[in-house]
Amino acid sequence: MSVADALVSGGAGSGGTATKSAAEEHAYLYVLRVLMLAFIRGQPPVVAIEVGRRAIPSHVRPSFSEVEEACRNHAAAAAPAKDAVE
Repeated sequence: MSVADALVSGGAGSGGTATKSAAEEHAYLYVLRVLMLAFIRGQPPVVAIEVGRRAIPSHVRPSFSEVEEACRNHAAAAAPAKDAVE
């Protein structure tokens, strides 16, 4: 489950209310804002990701190791595609 999926899956289904959906969207956008600001301010990407992870509400926040594994898997999957372009 991705971080975005974790943020929006907190109950916004057919029984969800518009208010709850708006609150979840606000939380999602807040995490993106925190992450982007950390990167723009010169933090290394790994540090910016950790800052963003800590901004995720605790009831859906992935562990450090889950985020690290997702980053490593993404980098491994992107490497062959990058080599093919060059």
